[in-house]
Amino acid sequence: MSESSEQTAGLRNLHGRQLNTMNEVGDTKKEYMLPADAPEMKRLNTQHKMMVLAMGGLYPDNYADIIRRRLEPREGQVIEIADLGSGSGDWISDMAKEFPHVQAIGIDLAPSIPNEVAPNVRFVTRDVTQNMEEYNGRFDVVQARSIANGVLDYPAFITSKFYAKLFTKKLPGFLQFYDQELNRIEPNGGITKLLAEIVSRQPNPNKQKLNKIGDSLEDWMQQNNELKDVKANIIYVPVGWEGSLEYCKEPVAAGRLMMDNTKAKFCGSLDSKFLSMGLPEEDVKRWISDARNELEEPTKLKAYTKWIAVCAQKVHDACILKV
Repeated sequence: MSESSEQTAGLRNLHGRQLNTMNEVGDTKKEYMLPADAPEMKRLNTQHKMMVLAMGGLYPDNYADIIRRRLEPREGQVIEIADLGSGSGDWISDMAKEFPHVQAIGIDLAPSIPNEVAPNVRFVTRDVTQNMEEYNGRFDVVQARSIANGVLDYPAFITSKFYAKLFTKKLPGFLQFYDQELNRIEPNGGITKLLAEIVSRQPNPNKQKLNKIGDSLEDWMQQNNELKDVKANIIYVPVGWEGSLEYCKEPVAAGRLMMDNTKAKFCGSLDSKFLSMGLPEEDVKRWISDARNELEEPTKLKAYTKWIAVCAQKVHDACILKV
């Protein structure tokens, strides 16, 4: 089957979707699997709203006080925060609104600028896995969300001193990583079959399987002796059903958005990439159709998505802000 492909300015038109060509993942030089076009930015916006509801805010409860104190105005000092792999730009924009005195930067290979963006936020086109010396010593808070399948060696990415250099040396810096665990069940049909195909085909040279990266974040951060007070926050978001307040702050509202996000991601974003791999179109259509049919009956499926948010401090001279 011939590949429908047209390349422009770092994006490649592939079976009707725009994919980023600036990041090659792994020795096979395969591209990142998800698109970087307007429908994908809309999906990421939905995902951001879901996370805010599920977590109860822009950052986890078990680190909320320390983040607010870290970002309090300091006379004569510029306070800066960064979102690495900013995607739709919603998190960094909302942080800039919550803390209007800070300078906020969203960094991404294909950054998107939200509507009504705050005046104290700007967006930069960069590969966050490459040299970023011009940002060394600048940031008070750094976030990276769902970037695992775009990073060559995630354990090294976290445990190296790369991030340590980004933080200001005046006070402890705050680091926040998020990722999702894709629990792979026996691929006997529907959404589990689609997940199995995604996990097996996403290029991933990391030491840990792609679907288990979320569960490994805390251990990897613990291995970095420059990071202290490492804390994990685990959130189970129901996919379109009532879920439980025990695992999610607002399960019903978050669950509706998670359903929209799941349909857009698994039933709308991946078909172009599967087709580009030479997979039979009838197989791709069947996988997506079966998954979509399952998602139309969420109370029968009763699926959760598991999100892991891990926070830590980069400390200087054993100085640490206590939560």
